[in-house]
Amino acid sequence: PYPSSAAPFSVRAEGAAWCTEAGTRRCTTVFREVDSVRSVFESSGDTFHFDGNVLYVRLVQPREGYTADPNWEIVTEPVMSFEREGIQLYRPNYSPKGLIIETSCTASQQHPSFCDDLPSATAAPSPCDLFGAPGLHVTSFDQCCPASGDYCIG
Repeated sequence: PYPSSAAPFSVRAEGAAWCTEAGTRRCTTVFREVDSVRSVFESSGDTFHFDGNVLYVRLVQPREGYTADPNWEIVTEPVMSFEREGIQLYRPNYSPKGLIIETSCTASQQHPSFCDDLPSATAAPSPCDLFGAPGLHVTSFDQCCPASGDYCIG
């Protein structure tokens, strides 16, 4: 949670330090603000939403070294994987600088890295509750699933 004074936000993904923009390839992708959590959840991962308390961002594995060519997209086959007996493990992509989130507010005197005012709530509601699927939990695959994993929405 963030205090409401933290808005506006600037969110961007940055490619590797060695990235060079050429043709349609981009080394920085600026995320766009959308009007709902559902819009973030249904996006390709280049959006964010701030509801006055919680900043919602969908984290997806970026491309190797750069951020878009020409558009941001979900990588369907992450960077070289290893498979044995039907189990597939993906190698993490270490080349991008990462996701940069910036905002400005009056700094706390005790903790200058934090805003002076406090957020209005301490916990974010589950996106699944916001989508009309109460009691389900978000998984790493952007789905709302019960603890048992029997069925998923998303």
